[in-house]
Amino acid sequence: MKIFVLFTFLISSLVAQAQRKSSNDIQYNIEPILGFETVYRVTPTPHTSTHTIYGVRLTGGIDLVSGEIEYTKGSDTEKYQTAPETVKYNDEKVKAGLRSIFRLGPVFNIVTRFGGQAKKSTEESTSGTITTTTEKPIKYDPYAGAALGLHLGRFAVNVGVTAVIPDVKDMTKNDYQYAVAIGLGI
Repeated sequence: MKIFVLFTFLISSLVAQAQRKSSNDIQYNIEPILGFETVYRVTPTPHTSTHTIYGVRLTGGIDLVSGEIEYTKGSDTEKYQTAPETVKYNDEKVKAGLRSIFRLGPVFNIVTRFGGQAKKSTEESTSGTITTTTEKPIKYDPYAGAALGLHLGRFAVNVGVTAVIPDVKDMTKNDYQYAVAIGLGI
């Protein structure tokens, strides 16, 4: 059994919105990505896991079809009371794909996205004064996601999920990335 608290933000800052350009319905957008998650796990032994993430997403195109590229860097630290006392995972991810925006009137929209992700990971295990570092090979997986957006004037809120799919024959292995995005336009 695991109890978790998820608190993730993709914040479209004033600077990112100021860099948005529109010409003949072609739009370009830069979005900073910031996230934080704390999870309490009971297995294999009771411990906490803290995950932080930061990066940037670039999108360009029209509502029906836009290209996207996203880079994130994350760190996940698990602390135990027995050896190994600390396990730290570092990863870098690059997503490249397509997205579509379906406007449901002036207030609501739905965003769908799909593409591929490349992930590079390292693991540091510390027991006492000894630290062991293991670098894992780069892993390539497809992803798909959807979000629901609410736009009121210059204020926007989007709630979404993206699934990274390592094995299409076993969907229980998917990595689900939940996000709440808050944006302010200029």
